[in-house]
Amino acid sequence: MLEVCIVLFDFVTKALYRAFSVLVFSNAWIALGAAAITLHTITLCNLYGAIQFVDELFIATFAIYNFQRLLRLKDLEYSSEQRHQFIARNRIALAVLSGVLVLTVLRSVWQLHTLGGVNLLTMIVGVGLICLLYSWKPFSPNYALREVPGLKLFIIAGVWSLATVFIPWYIGLLQIQSLGDFGQVHSLTANYISFQEILLIGISRFLFIAGITIPFDIRDLKFDKEFQYTLPQVVGVDWSKRISILLITMAFSMYLFSPVAMQNKVATLSFGIACIISAGFAFGASVKRPDLYCSGGIDGVLLVPFLFELLWRLF
Repeated sequence: MLEVCIVLFDFVTKALYRAFSVLVFSNAWIALGAAAITLHTITLCNLYGAIQFVDELFIATFAIYNFQRLLRLKDLEYSSEQRHQFIARNRIALAVLSGVLVLTVLRSVWQLHTLGGVNLLTMIVGVGLICLLYSWKPFSPNYALREVPGLKLFIIAGVWSLATVFIPWYIGLLQIQSLGDFGQVHSLTANYISFQEILLIGISRFLFIAGITIPFDIRDLKFDKEFQYTLPQVVGVDWSKRISILLITMAFSMYLFSPVAMQNKVATLSFGIACIISAGFAFGASVKRPDLYCSGGIDGVLLVPFLFELLWRLF
Protein backbone atom coordinates (compact mmCIF):
# COMPACT_ATOMS: atom_id res chain seq x y z
CA MET A 1 0.00 0.00 0.00
CA LEU A 2 2.82 2.38 0.87
CA GLU A 3 4.54 1.70 -2.45
CA VAL A 4 1.30 2.44 -4.33
CA CYS A 5 0.96 5.76 -2.48
CA ILE A 6 4.56 6.69 -3.28
CA VAL A 7 4.09 5.86 -6.98
CA LEU A 8 0.83 7.80 -7.07
CA PHE A 9 2.38 10.78 -5.31
CA ASP A 10 5.32 10.74 -7.73
CA PHE A 11 2.93 10.58 -10.71
CA VAL A 12 0.81 13.47 -9.44
CA THR A 13 3.80 15.71 -8.63
CA LYS A 14 5.35 15.10 -12.06
CA ALA A 15 2.02 15.81 -13.77
CA LEU A 16 1.60 19.04 -11.82
CA TYR A 17 5.18 20.05 -12.61
CA ARG A 18 4.63 19.46 -16.33
CA ALA A 19 1.34 21.38 -16.27
CA PHE A 20 2.95 24.31 -14.45
CA SER A 21 5.91 24.25 -16.85
CA VAL A 22 3.57 24.49 -19.85
CA LEU A 23 1.70 27.36 -18.16
CA VAL A 24 4.97 29.23 -17.57
CA PHE A 25 6.83 28.47 -20.79
CA SER A 26 3.80 29.26 -22.99
CA ASN A 27 3.70 32.73 -21.34
CA ALA A 28 0.18 32.15 -20.02
CA TRP A 29 1.60 32.54 -16.48
CA ILE A 30 3.00 36.03 -17.06
CA ALA A 31 -0.26 36.97 -18.83
CA LEU A 32 -2.17 35.88 -15.72
CA GLY A 33 0.23 37.98 -13.66
CA ALA A 34 -0.47 41.05 -15.80
CA ALA A 35 -4.21 40.54 -15.44
CA ALA A 36 -3.98 39.95 -11.68
CA ILE A 37 -1.83 42.99 -10.87
CA THR A 38 -4.20 45.12 -13.00
CA LEU A 39 -7.18 43.74 -11.07
CA HIS A 40 -5.34 44.75 -7.89
CA THR A 41 -5.09 48.30 -9.28
CA ILE A 42 -8.77 48.30 -10.22
CA THR A 43 -10.00 47.12 -6.81
CA LEU A 44 -7.58 49.40 -4.96
CA CYS A 45 -8.50 52.54 -6.89
CA ASN A 46 -12.18 51.85 -7.61
CA LEU A 47 -11.59 51.64 -11.36
CA TYR A 48 -14.36 49.15 -12.11
CA GLY A 49 -15.18 50.95 -15.34
CA ALA A 50 -11.88 49.54 -16.67
CA ILE A 51 -12.65 45.90 -15.87
CA GLN A 52 -13.11 45.08 -19.58
CA PHE A 53 -9.45 46.02 -20.16
CA VAL A 54 -8.21 43.09 -18.03
CA ASP A 55 -9.20 40.43 -20.58
CA GLU A 56 -7.59 42.43 -23.37
CA LEU A 57 -4.40 42.90 -21.38
CA PHE A 58 -4.20 39.16 -20.68
CA ILE A 59 -4.51 38.34 -24.38
CA ALA A 60 -2.10 41.07 -25.45
CA THR A 61 0.51 40.01 -22.88
CA PHE A 62 0.28 36.37 -23.96
CA ALA A 63 0.62 37.28 -27.66
CA ILE A 64 3.40 39.86 -27.26
CA TYR A 65 5.58 37.72 -24.99
CA ASN A 66 5.32 34.80 -27.39
CA PHE A 67 6.08 37.12 -30.31
CA GLN A 68 9.21 38.34 -28.52
CA ARG A 69 10.36 34.79 -27.74
CA LEU A 70 9.76 33.61 -31.30
CA LEU A 71 11.75 36.55 -32.69
CA ARG A 72 14.76 35.57 -30.57
CA LEU A 73 14.39 31.85 -31.21
CA LYS A 74 17.07 31.80 -33.91
CA ASP A 75 19.64 32.90 -31.33
CA LEU A 76 18.32 30.65 -28.56
CA GLU A 77 17.01 27.47 -30.22
CA TYR A 78 20.17 25.54 -29.30
CA SER A 79 20.03 26.71 -25.70
CA SER A 80 19.72 24.08 -22.97
CA GLU A 81 17.16 26.22 -21.12
CA GLN A 82 13.78 24.45 -20.73
CA ARG A 83 11.83 27.53 -21.79
CA HIS A 84 13.77 27.92 -25.04
CA GLN A 85 13.43 24.22 -25.83
CA PHE A 86 9.67 24.35 -25.18
CA ILE A 87 9.22 27.35 -27.51
CA ALA A 88 11.37 25.70 -30.20
CA ARG A 89 9.24 22.52 -30.06
CA ASN A 90 5.92 24.38 -30.10
CA ARG A 91 6.81 27.38 -32.27
CA ILE A 92 4.08 26.82 -34.86
CA ALA A 93 1.28 26.35 -32.34
CA LEU A 94 2.38 29.39 -30.33
CA ALA A 95 2.69 31.53 -33.46
CA VAL A 96 -0.77 30.59 -34.74
CA LEU A 97 -2.42 31.01 -31.35
CA SER A 98 -0.71 34.36 -30.76
CA GLY A 99 -1.74 35.57 -34.23
CA VAL A 100 -5.39 34.69 -33.64
CA LEU A 101 -5.33 36.39 -30.25
CA VAL A 102 -3.78 39.54 -31.75
CA LEU A 103 -6.75 39.85 -34.09
CA THR A 104 -9.16 39.72 -31.15
CA VAL A 105 -7.09 42.34 -29.32
CA LEU A 106 -7.16 44.69 -32.34
CA ARG A 107 -10.95 44.47 -32.39
CA SER A 108 -11.11 45.27 -28.68
CA VAL A 109 -8.68 48.16 -29.05
CA TRP A 110 -10.90 49.67 -31.72
CA GLN A 111 -13.89 49.38 -29.37
CA LEU A 112 -11.89 51.24 -26.73
CA HIS A 113 -11.04 53.86 -29.37
CA THR A 114 -14.75 54.64 -29.67
CA LEU A 115 -14.76 55.32 -25.95
CA GLY A 116 -11.57 57.34 -25.58
CA GLY A 117 -10.81 58.69 -29.03
CA VAL A 118 -7.30 59.44 -30.23
CA ASN A 119 -5.71 59.88 -26.79
CA LEU A 120 -6.55 56.39 -25.54
CA LEU A 121 -5.75 54.80 -28.89
CA THR A 122 -2.37 56.56 -28.92
CA MET A 123 -1.56 55.29 -25.43
CA ILE A 124 -2.46 51.68 -26.21
CA VAL A 125 -0.83 51.61 -29.65
CA GLY A 126 2.27 53.33 -28.26
CA VAL A 127 2.68 50.71 -25.54
CA GLY A 128 2.08 47.95 -28.10
CA LEU A 129 4.73 49.33 -30.46
CA ILE A 130 7.30 49.58 -27.68
CA CYS A 131 6.58 45.94 -26.80
CA LEU A 132 6.98 44.84 -30.42
CA LEU A 133 10.21 46.79 -30.89
CA TYR A 134 11.60 45.40 -27.65
CA SER A 135 12.89 42.32 -29.51
CA TRP A 136 12.08 43.14 -33.15
CA LYS A 137 14.72 44.83 -35.35
CA PRO A 138 12.86 46.35 -38.34
CA PHE A 139 15.12 49.41 -38.61
CA SER A 140 18.51 48.18 -37.42
CA PRO A 141 20.06 44.71 -37.76
CA ASN A 142 22.11 45.35 -34.63
CA TYR A 143 19.72 46.79 -32.06
CA ALA A 144 16.30 45.97 -30.71
CA LEU A 145 15.14 48.19 -27.84
CA ARG A 146 16.19 45.55 -25.29
CA GLU A 147 19.75 45.79 -26.64
CA VAL A 148 20.09 49.57 -26.35
CA PRO A 149 22.69 50.07 -23.59
CA GLY A 150 21.14 50.74 -20.19
CA LEU A 151 17.55 50.93 -21.48
CA LYS A 152 16.15 47.44 -20.84
CA LEU A 153 15.11 47.85 -17.20
CA PHE A 154 13.42 51.23 -17.77
CA ILE A 155 11.43 49.96 -20.76
CA ILE A 156 10.03 46.98 -18.86
CA ALA A 157 9.13 48.98 -15.74
CA GLY A 158 7.67 51.85 -17.79
CA VAL A 159 5.50 49.65 -20.00
CA TRP A 160 4.16 47.65 -17.07
CA SER A 161 3.30 50.74 -15.03
CA LEU A 162 1.50 52.27 -18.04
CA ALA A 163 -0.40 49.08 -18.89
CA THR A 164 -1.39 48.08 -15.35
CA VAL A 165 -1.95 51.48 -13.71
CA PHE A 166 -2.29 54.52 -15.95
CA ILE A 167 -4.29 53.04 -18.86
CA PRO A 168 -6.89 51.40 -16.54
CA TRP A 169 -7.16 54.71 -14.65
CA TYR A 170 -7.74 56.63 -17.88
CA ILE A 171 -10.31 54.10 -19.15
CA GLY A 172 -12.17 54.32 -15.84
CA LEU A 173 -12.21 58.10 -16.08
CA LEU A 174 -13.56 57.96 -19.64
CA GLN A 175 -16.29 55.55 -18.55
CA ILE A 176 -17.43 58.06 -15.94
CA GLN A 177 -17.38 60.93 -18.42
CA SER A 178 -19.40 58.89 -20.91
CA LEU A 179 -22.36 58.67 -18.52
CA GLY A 180 -25.17 60.98 -19.38
CA ASP A 181 -26.69 61.60 -15.95
CA PHE A 182 -24.88 64.48 -14.23
CA GLY A 183 -25.85 63.32 -10.74
CA GLN A 184 -24.47 59.85 -11.44
CA VAL A 185 -21.28 61.34 -12.87
CA HIS A 186 -20.86 63.55 -9.79
CA SER A 187 -21.46 60.59 -7.45
CA LEU A 188 -18.90 58.38 -9.19
CA THR A 189 -16.36 61.18 -9.54
CA ALA A 190 -16.56 61.85 -5.80
CA ASN A 191 -15.12 58.36 -5.20
CA TYR A 192 -12.64 58.57 -8.09
CA ILE A 193 -8.98 59.21 -7.41
CA SER A 194 -7.07 62.09 -8.92
CA PHE A 195 -4.09 61.91 -11.25
CA GLN A 196 -1.82 62.93 -8.35
CA GLU A 197 -3.01 59.90 -6.37
CA ILE A 198 -2.71 57.47 -9.27
CA LEU A 199 0.74 58.89 -9.96
CA LEU A 200 1.93 57.61 -6.56
CA ILE A 201 0.58 54.14 -7.36
CA GLY A 202 2.19 54.32 -10.81
CA ILE A 203 5.60 55.25 -9.38
CA SER A 204 5.27 52.44 -6.84
CA ARG A 205 4.46 49.99 -9.65
CA PHE A 206 7.43 51.25 -11.70
CA LEU A 207 9.82 50.68 -8.77
CA PHE A 208 8.31 47.28 -7.98
CA ILE A 209 8.55 45.99 -11.56
CA ALA A 210 12.10 47.35 -11.86
CA GLY A 211 13.01 45.58 -8.63
CA ILE A 212 11.65 42.17 -9.65
CA THR A 213 13.13 42.49 -13.16
CA ILE A 214 16.72 42.65 -11.88
CA PRO A 215 16.81 38.91 -10.95
CA PHE A 216 15.88 38.20 -14.58
CA ASP A 217 18.86 40.29 -15.70
CA ILE A 218 21.03 38.23 -13.35
CA ARG A 219 19.66 35.05 -14.92
CA ASP A 220 20.22 36.45 -18.43
CA LEU A 221 23.89 37.32 -17.86
CA LYS A 222 24.80 34.30 -19.97
CA PHE A 223 22.59 35.50 -22.85
CA ASP A 224 22.81 39.32 -22.81
CA LYS A 225 25.42 40.93 -25.03
CA GLU A 226 28.22 42.83 -23.32
CA PHE A 227 27.27 46.19 -24.81
CA GLN A 228 23.77 46.10 -23.27
CA TYR A 229 25.08 47.34 -19.92
CA THR A 230 22.38 45.68 -17.83
CA LEU A 231 22.68 46.32 -14.11
CA PRO A 232 24.41 43.00 -13.28
CA GLN A 233 26.90 43.64 -16.10
CA VAL A 234 27.73 47.08 -14.68
CA VAL A 235 27.71 46.57 -10.88
CA GLY A 236 27.87 42.78 -10.51
CA VAL A 237 25.44 40.23 -9.12
CA ASP A 238 25.72 41.06 -5.40
CA TRP A 239 25.12 44.79 -5.82
CA SER A 240 22.31 44.07 -8.28
CA LYS A 241 20.57 41.99 -5.63
CA ARG A 242 20.94 44.81 -3.11
CA ILE A 243 19.53 47.36 -5.56
CA SER A 244 16.65 45.01 -6.36
CA ILE A 245 15.68 44.73 -2.69
CA LEU A 246 16.06 48.50 -2.28
CA LEU A 247 13.73 49.20 -5.22
CA ILE A 248 11.13 46.77 -3.86
CA THR A 249 11.34 48.47 -0.45
CA MET A 250 10.99 51.90 -2.08
CA ALA A 251 7.96 50.63 -4.02
CA PHE A 252 6.18 49.67 -0.80
CA SER A 253 7.19 52.96 0.85
CA MET A 254 5.77 54.93 -2.10
CA TYR A 255 2.61 52.81 -1.88
CA LEU A 256 2.18 53.89 1.75
CA PHE A 257 2.30 57.55 0.72
CA SER A 258 -0.84 57.07 -1.35
CA PRO A 259 -4.05 58.06 0.52
CA VAL A 260 -6.08 55.52 -1.46
CA ALA A 261 -3.76 52.71 -0.34
CA MET A 262 -3.94 53.75 3.31
CA GLN A 263 -7.74 53.66 3.11
CA ASN A 264 -7.59 50.03 1.97
CA LYS A 265 -5.69 48.10 4.63
CA VAL A 266 -6.22 44.71 2.99
CA ALA A 267 -4.76 45.92 -0.32
CA THR A 268 -1.79 47.45 1.51
CA LEU A 269 -1.19 44.23 3.45
CA SER A 270 -1.44 42.14 0.28
CA PHE A 271 1.08 44.30 -1.56
CA GLY A 272 3.38 44.22 1.48
CA ILE A 273 3.32 40.41 1.41
CA ALA A 274 4.12 40.47 -2.32
CA CYS A 275 7.08 42.78 -1.63
CA ILE A 276 8.44 40.51 1.11
CA ILE A 277 8.22 37.46 -1.17
CA SER A 278 9.83 39.41 -4.02
CA ALA A 279 12.69 40.54 -1.78
CA GLY A 280 13.27 36.90 -0.83
CA PHE A 281 13.48 35.89 -4.48
CA ALA A 282 15.85 38.81 -5.18
CA PHE A 283 18.10 37.77 -2.30
CA GLY A 284 18.32 34.23 -3.69
CA ALA A 285 18.85 35.24 -7.32
CA SER A 286 21.76 33.64 -9.16
CA VAL A 287 22.98 32.95 -12.67
CA LYS A 288 22.64 29.25 -11.90
CA ARG A 289 18.98 29.36 -10.85
CA PRO A 290 16.62 27.32 -13.08
CA ASP A 291 14.31 29.24 -15.38
CA LEU A 292 11.24 28.43 -13.29
CA TYR A 293 12.81 30.35 -10.38
CA CYS A 294 12.26 33.62 -12.25
CA SER A 295 9.57 32.88 -14.82
CA GLY A 296 7.57 30.76 -12.40
CA GLY A 297 8.37 32.12 -8.94
CA ILE A 298 9.01 35.83 -9.42
CA ASP A 299 6.35 36.26 -12.12
CA GLY A 300 3.98 34.42 -9.79
CA VAL A 301 4.38 37.21 -7.22
CA LEU A 302 2.30 39.40 -9.53
CA LEU A 303 -0.72 37.27 -8.65
CA VAL A 304 -0.26 37.59 -4.88
CA PRO A 305 -1.96 40.95 -4.13
CA PHE A 306 -5.21 40.20 -5.96
CA LEU A 307 -5.39 36.56 -4.80
CA PHE A 308 -4.77 37.60 -1.19
CA GLU A 309 -7.56 40.18 -1.39
CA LEU A 310 -9.87 37.65 -3.00
CA LEU A 311 -9.25 35.03 -0.31
CA TRP A 312 -9.62 37.67 2.41
CA ARG A 313 -13.07 38.63 1.12
CA LEU A 314 -14.15 35.00 0.71
CA PHE A 315 -13.11 33.93 4.20
